[in-house]
Amino acid sequence: NVLLIIGESLSANRVSYLGHDRPTTPEHERMMAKYPDRFFRFTRFYSNSTTTRESLPSLVTGVHPLEDFRKVHRLPLAFEYGKAFAGTETFLFSSQSYRLNNFRAFFESPHLDRLYTLEDTDYPAFNSKGMDDAHATDALVDFLAHHDRQRRFFGILHYNATHYPYRVPEAFLKWGEANVPDRYDNSVLYYDHNVGRVLDALEERGYLDNTAVLVTADHAEGLGEHGIWAHGQT
Repeated sequence: NVLLIIGESLSANRVSYLGHDRPTTPEHERMMAKYPDRFFRFTRFYSNSTTTRESLPSLVTGVHPLEDFRKVHRLPLAFEYGKAFAGTETFLFSSQSYRLNNFRAFFESPHLDRLYTLEDTDYPAFNSKGMDDAHATDALVDFLAHHDRQRRFFGILHYNATHYPYRVPEAFLKWGEANVPDRYDNSVLYYDHNVGRVLDALEERGYLDNTAVLVTADHAEGLGEHGIWAHGQT
């Protein structure tokens, strides 16, 4: 099985297991300590773009944004390669609105068994134009609980908590709201909490032995470096 987890606007330099001095990713680190031989940390980071509009299609097709844009609409999406193996179940669960950037039409495919975004729910927008990440996590945990273990799966989980304005439940306001970096670190902590729930669900159902979990981001976030805040400005 393959599970690709995409953190929205997630900066590597705010991740504690990659060197940040605040403990923003305790759930990742808990599982790393438990399974030290199963985790691989990549320490060189390259984003295909500073906007989700370009970086997400690039991630799932391998087409760089500088290439002819028509290639993005002609090549298979990542889950379609998974579907090439007989019996594989595919899904894409996202906290975000996929009306934005016309992602809904881009991702709809006869090879995608389940597409779950804000538009498939009655949940309100919670952070920016996305719902609370807890709902996408719930959807994945429910999928794992009912999945036929005789079938492979290839899935994408696309989160939203670390998108501006970095809104999180009150319990995750660990560093307060006095400034943007504090609010951002809170959002990384909340993202980590949800990834921890996913890893626990995989462990409880015996999937960690045969599932590759890939954790990445579509792009990072400016927190004042070079005078840049948020993303999409360069």
